[in-house]
Amino acid sequence: MDHVERTPEKMVELPAPTREFLAAMRPDELERLKYIVEEFSQEDLIVISDSLENLRTMKRFGRFGMWFFGFVIAGAGAAGVVKTFFFGGTK
Repeated sequence: MDHVERTPEKMVELPAPTREFLAAMRPDELERLKYIVEEFSQEDLIVISDSLENLRTMKRFGRFGMWFFGFVIAGAGAAGVVKTFFFGGTK
């Protein structure tokens, strides 16, 4: 049995990768895609895409902040240990 993928012959006006993508979709995925296309306008999809990009950026800055404040706390702790070790603590 030969499992060679063929490009579908329907909708020849679409590019070959698009036709292959649509042909490989399961029926439940097609229903979701139909719902998205019918329910949302192009502007809505752009807003959703921009929102996801903003969430990714906030996550990136959150990760940076976590590491930054961790290093600040570690530095303060190390300074306290060095001060206690070399200068006998606070007087």
